[in-house]
Amino acid sequence: MPRRSQDNRELLRTMKCNSSSLSSSDLFVSTRPKKNPSNPFLKSCPPKQTKLLLSIRYSNQTHSSLLQSLAISATIRGLEENMRSVVRKVAVVGSGISGAVCASALARNGVAVTVFDSGRGPGGRMSQRREISEDGTELFFDHGAPFFTVNDNDVMGLVHEWEARGLVAEWKERFGSFDCISAKFDFEKVPVKGFSFKNSDVLSWAHCDSSKPGRPEMSECWVLHSTFEYAKGVISQTGLQKPSNATLTKVAEELFQEFRSSGLHIPDPFFVKAHRWGSAFPAAVIAAEQKCLWDEGKRLAICGDFCAGPNVEGAVLSGMRASVKLLEMFSCM
Repeated sequence: MPRRSQDNRELLRTMKCNSSSLSSSDLFVSTRPKKNPSNPFLKSCPPKQTKLLLSIRYSNQTHSSLLQSLAISATIRGLEENMRSVVRKVAVVGSGISGAVCASALARNGVAVTVFDSGRGPGGRMSQRREISEDGTELFFDHGAPFFTVNDNDVMGLVHEWEARGLVAEWKERFGSFDCISAKFDFEKVPVKGFSFKNSDVLSWAHCDSSKPGRPEMSECWVLHSTFEYAKGVISQTGLQKPSNATLTKVAEELFQEFRSSGLHIPDPFFVKAHRWGSAFPAAVIAAEQKCLWDEGKRLAICGDFCAGPNVEGAVLSGMRASVKLLEMFSCM
């Protein structure tokens, strides 16, 4: 659980969501661990650093429980309120974390909210990928933000609410980094479920999705995230159109080979799939003070991580500020 103590106030920043990369390649890997592993990384050792990582809790009923809960509950509340008022109406375009947080805050304050999204479901870059292996095994991968951390007190209060509802939980695992030049980790042989790569032209980080709270333990699922330079090289060869199967197979092989060069012993995977993000990550923050863009004349609020900070916390904070602007507008009507 998150703590407000001074020791935990400065929390570990997310490796992916802080990235200013404009494109990236992901590789989803799933293995079945051996019953009696001799892996030296599985030996227990006291942690060297306190880290707080929050993970979306897995649900058998939905692949994006937090985002769906926020967006759908906002819509239901909005429809109920719509029966009482025809004035306080808001349309929220986009059900990523910013839009979902904004919609939820408005609905809780009696505003009729309708959420629109072009995707198959809510989540945006916090969505979860569901795959079925050849043998019928159901696999889940957080191919967007793998986790998020919190420093802002307002966001922390909201996260406490999510925890109480069982929507998020602390990810209590050990993390570190691997230097490809020295071929060494920055820790002794301890259990590791996520690490960044230093001096690698191919990988920037890797994390074990199946080690998160509430995730199925039948198989071990890893997500490997490429460097910006590697993804840029792939795009320079293939263009921005959808990559061919041959290209994705080659990308998968190169990312997995780099992952195994770390010496982390895992069984041969029974499922491997490459995925490419498009121009999805903000290169700059454009509303650092206001946390959102507001046009009073058009009654239009624009929110997102590009407004407040290139991470999940920034996106949440931007959504909260956008809801405040809209509520202030309604209070003056």
